[in-house]
Amino acid sequence: MIRMESEKKKLTLSINSEVIEKAKGLGINLSEVTENALKLYSLGHDNDKIVTTDKLREAYTDVLKNISKILKKWNTYLIIGSYYNPFNDIEGSYYLNSDSVYLWHEESEKSEQTWQLDDINIPIDSFYEPDKIITNLINKLYDKANKNKEILDKLQILKNILELSGLSK
Repeated sequence: MIRMESEKKKLTLSINSEVIEKAKGLGINLSEVTENALKLYSLGHDNDKIVTTDKLREAYTDVLKNISKILKKWNTYLIIGSYYNPFNDIEGSYYLNSDSVYLWHEESEKSEQTWQLDDINIPIDSFYEPDKIITNLINKLYDKANKNKEILDKLQILKNILELSGLSK
């Protein structure tokens, strides 16, 4: 059976204007990404009325694995959650890198605990909502792209100086 592409309808989403501009700057088509995400969601969504913690952990894990591939390509990390222990007034953040999640305590300036992405004890209850994670990701990639451009410009200037000075011959 051949399935024809159905007619598109307008959908209005509210996304922070700064995030939209940064996504455009990175070449991310938010309309296309949203459409594809909704298609994937509708294919894999089984309309459960009750979503267990295991189901939520599985969904977070899938998303974090995909994000970790992006982080590896960009050689960076992402803040995906926050931590607060009221008993000893310690704050921290959960970071995602290319292969794991780790808790970083601001006060001690060290990593307290690390989880592999498939770990069933990964602390999803402290992770941000998906909209905050994607906003953080776009902001991080935008900042990284700008920093890369700045470094590339400086390297080009250094290359020109070396070539013009004759020192590199």
